[in-house]
Amino acid sequence: MNENELENEQNFFRTQFQIDRIAFFSDAVIAIAITLLVLEIKIPVIPKHVSFAEFFNESGDLIIQQLAALYICFVAIGGLWLHHHELFEFVTGYNKRLIKTNLYFLFTVIVLPLSISFNMNGDNQAEVRILVLIVNLLLAHVTFYRMLLIISHRKNVFHNLKAIAKISSIKQEILYISVTLLLVCIVALVSLKFFYLPFFILPIRRAIIQYKKYRTTGSRKEATVK
Repeated sequence: MNENELENEQNFFRTQFQIDRIAFFSDAVIAIAITLLVLEIKIPVIPKHVSFAEFFNESGDLIIQQLAALYICFVAIGGLWLHHHELFEFVTGYNKRLIKTNLYFLFTVIVLPLSISFNMNGDNQAEVRILVLIVNLLLAHVTFYRMLLIISHRKNVFHNLKAIAKISSIKQEILYISVTLLLVCIVALVSLKFFYLPFFILPIRRAIIQYKKYRTTGSRKEATVK
């Protein structure tokens, strides 16, 4: 091995080490954020001489809303972490812009426990509580999408060329979720009663994708049999 090959190999391992540091740091921050989400849950106290039915009639709506907010945030952070994990399997380079964008993304994640805490305070207006939480989730997905754009940009070449299809799939998924969250914000401003309706877009879209995959797989099997 000549000096140039040795230097290229050292540069490769040095770059990969720095990329792994970014991924490990991101994993730690996301794990802490998920833990803090649970810590924001305040277990309600049922006063003496108050039946469970009376307590639920008085506080049931707020409890259900808090649990729904917690579930949505957990699923959102978990989904973003899965995509982040998949993405950094294909990252082969980086620059300061990518590092900064990743930090902005992590900032939107660590703020989510505060949004949950604000959402669980029944003294705050319902419209404001919902908007604060949804806008936080929207910013997390927008910054993650920005990171995808930096990695997949042709001038940067920060990804394995074999992973173009996978990265495009992640970009499409994040874009759909971002648009859905934006629609939730708009609907919440118009009518709080129906703010949850845009969320049904995501399972419907996934069902359509699975149906198309099933049709494609079925067609291939029929062609093979013939």
